[in-house]
Amino acid sequence: MSREAGSERQADVALAGVLARSGRGGEALSVLDGIAERLPDDGDAHLELGRAVMALGLGAAAAAGYEQRRGLSGADGFRACIGLGALMTAEGRLAAAEQPLRDAVRLAPGHTGATDLLVRVLLGLGRSIDGALPAEALGEVGFAYLTSKRRLPEAVAVLEAAVRQDPSRGAAERRHLLGHAQAALGLSDAAAASFAAAERDYRANRLAEPGNVAGWARLAALLYYLGRPAEAVDWAEAAGEEDILADTMGWALMAAGRHLDGLVALAAHRRRGRAERVALWDGRGDPGATVVVTNDRGFGDFLQFCRFVPLAAERARIVLEVPAELAPVAATIQGVDRVVALGEVVGESVLYCPLSEVGAVLAPALPAVPAVVPYIRASAMGAKLWRDRLARLPGRRRAGIAWQGNRTLTWDAWRSVPVERLAPLAGVEGVALVSLQVGEPAPFWAFDAGRELGDFADTAELVEALDLVISVDTAVAHLAGAMAKPVWLLNRFSAEGRWEARGEGSVWYPTLRQFRQSRPGDWDGVIARVREELAAWVA
Repeated sequence: MSREAGSERQADVALAGVLARSGRGGEALSVLDGIAERLPDDGDAHLELGRAVMALGLGAAAAAGYEQRRGLSGADGFRACIGLGALMTAEGRLAAAEQPLRDAVRLAPGHTGATDLLVRVLLGLGRSIDGALPAEALGEVGFAYLTSKRRLPEAVAVLEAAVRQDPSRGAAERRHLLGHAQAALGLSDAAAASFAAAERDYRANRLAEPGNVAGWARLAALLYYLGRPAEAVDWAEAAGEEDILADTMGWALMAAGRHLDGLVALAAHRRRGRAERVALWDGRGDPGATVVVTNDRGFGDFLQFCRFVPLAAERARIVLEVPAELAPVAATIQGVDRVVALGEVVGESVLYCPLSEVGAVLAPALPAVPAVVPYIRASAMGAKLWRDRLARLPGRRRAGIAWQGNRTLTWDAWRSVPVERLAPLAGVEGVALVSLQVGEPAPFWAFDAGRELGDFADTAELVEALDLVISVDTAVAHLAGAMAKPVWLLNRFSAEGRWEARGEGSVWYPTLRQFRQSRPGDWDGVIARVREELAAWVA
């Protein structure tokens, strides 16, 4: 469910890409197989891996390997079946995916990732799911599917029914999911009650099953979500070196204000086993060395972590590998020798470092997170053109607004604000609201600039022309912060570790102010505070 859980997968997929582009397809498949062994009970994660395999041109080789192992029993046979099913699903070959996924469900009836994928395939084929799935899996599978379709009221109903049918210790995970669904609907009191019940059940499970590390991980994740990162760190440390808790540990350290420690913990976990496959940069200074820094995560993560690149450029020649949408703004970063597209051949004898790990390898020499802004810059000419256009709008101030993240991500329902909830901001006299949202129609009360934005360079020019940016936790907020523009972050209660568990400011962006939910799902309270502050700002 969480964004953090995918960070290690993204870094390893980036590594597989480096190997595949170097003609080392077998080693790339080995890396991808390692990812498959660690995938959680999450259909989206398996589907994401299938898409990555296809994008790297390794689909046929991976499918052949899965077919060879399908007849095996136990974990090896299960991974082959779900891997093949996910690959076929990612290719759109739903009929071919059905039988491998049925085999996966038969081999592991309690694995919600397999049942989730089977649900998707059957519904895509117009089939009924009645009798296709084990009864004990319907609650989690129903939640995953309905949430991905933004059918949250139904997700709440499915989980409430599942909890009533199974009020035993096994209901802890379902109460946890129910709290998330209720929070996404704004049912704050109900969500708080569900989370409290889940915590009680997790703790009871811990006493009854002290060896169940998966239960420890879920409790640590819940405590992190509830803004109690120090307790989450304690639970993670108690489990020692268990991989299942490493990701939560790193983000909880950041939420507790130990940002560099968190980056180091995350990087150490991701780097296990990689050194023999590719030459990794360890942060040492060598003017003759070339380090390929690959964007291994999302757009917002790039805009946050590229602050470390100028420091890395003091130690080696930096080649920055990024998606096309980021290339123009990446070229404005100080010290970058060259910006290349993902997949472009750079040359022989280069070192490799995922962007998310640059801060970790530099951390021993850093007293704190570097927060010198701006480190991303916009074209002065493009910004002037926008200023001239925006000058025609009524009012004295112009505030950009972004309310929606990537809809394809299940957890986006928690960070994005339904646009109709923002309507009270339109009534503040003296402020003209400008939509920064790409791919979403602007409401009647906002100037629709989003339809004219292509890449991030376009957005940066518009942001430079604004007086203020108001945004949910998505790339626009990071871009404005990286440009040293005033930005108000509309943040969910379950704020990611980068924003810490308390406070309105940010160690990453000096010009950013947080407006955080005081209770899970309470967007109305956030909007009321922002409206009040907006009126004071323009007065």
